[in-house]
Amino acid sequence: MNELLTKGFTSPATMLLDFRTEAEVTTRANAYAQNRRAYFAAEKWRLAGYALDLLLNRTAGKMRNDGTTPEWIHSARPTELLDSLTRAGFLDRRKVEKRYGSYQIAVCGQLLHDLGENEGVSPDFLQHYFEACIYHDKDPSYTGAQRIKDATAIPAIISDFVLLTNGKNGEKAFNEYLLDMIPSGYAFLIKLGDRNDNLATLIGLHQPDWQAVTDSPADTAAVNTYFNRIRRYYSHTAQTFSTQDLVGLATDHHPLLKDAFDALDATMDVLFRINRAYVGYHPHHPENAPTKSKRLDPSLLVIDISKSIKRALNAHHFMHRGVDPLAIIMDRIAKEAETVPDLQLRFQDQPRDRGISLIGQFMSRFNRSPPSPLVF
Repeated sequence: MNELLTKGFTSPATMLLDFRTEAEVTTRANAYAQNRRAYFAAEKWRLAGYALDLLLNRTAGKMRNDGTTPEWIHSARPTELLDSLTRAGFLDRRKVEKRYGSYQIAVCGQLLHDLGENEGVSPDFLQHYFEACIYHDKDPSYTGAQRIKDATAIPAIISDFVLLTNGKNGEKAFNEYLLDMIPSGYAFLIKLGDRNDNLATLIGLHQPDWQAVTDSPADTAAVNTYFNRIRRYYSHTAQTFSTQDLVGLATDHHPLLKDAFDALDATMDVLFRINRAYVGYHPHHPENAPTKSKRLDPSLLVIDISKSIKRALNAHHFMHRGVDPLAIIMDRIAKEAETVPDLQLRFQDQPRDRGISLIGQFMSRFNRSPPSPLVF
């Protein structure tokens, strides 16, 4: 691993020395849940506590596809994101909360975002659930005014929940689903964080035992299935988030969230490039067999992350390392490289000045003058 990322992912400067690895978050899941509760309590976010209770209840005993990570952790990890983005200077909390309401609305959305699609939770159920929690909360310090204030936040939470719930069986095209989400600043921010968490956890999932793989049809099929699953997801990311400038559209709607959107877009760019390079250059990918004329040599690979890495690292600097998507993906690759020494990932972290603007490069391909900015 190159020096930049090694230093960036292990520095104690984050001041969050607990939950240092993805594995620690999993093995100490109860402690991590208490960590989140303590954060919510410090912020006086009762609705977030109720949302976490519902998430834990509906996903009890369920695991992510890796078979070891409790399902709820996927939804809880991004609850650290708003605080990190704020402390890193990407969000002005006072202005954002004045415009969009308490950060608690977004945190509830993060916790609940999969319960509609995966657990059948309905908006009506959520409405009654939160109302009942507020009514039956026996804490004597919970004043009537606070209860009324919390009740007024329920519609915004449910509105985002509806936007974030993706229909089953192709009920809505995925790009339509994303475009419908853009009018809500918090919902779109949640979706960016969700996509990054997924991109960070593809590598290693159902990974073949490279030491035991043979040329048998069964092993070849398993290897292809493994790489194709990663390729499908990062390709889908490119088709939806990159082909159309969704982040730009969201920024037009939400200028107060511009820097946060850009930082999460930068993170997506880094994760996308790492996933793509991992699949394309992996020494065990069948397309890289010694007999393949188009094979790629991983020892020659240098991944250009220069345009995005600084913003991506800063965006997650104040999260526990074990939930930082950049740390998660790099730790997974580093672990695999212990048994696959030819799996070499080096990075270009500084941009090269090639003496010509990107728009100039693009337009020169057509040998004509650039059109006006409005047309371009």
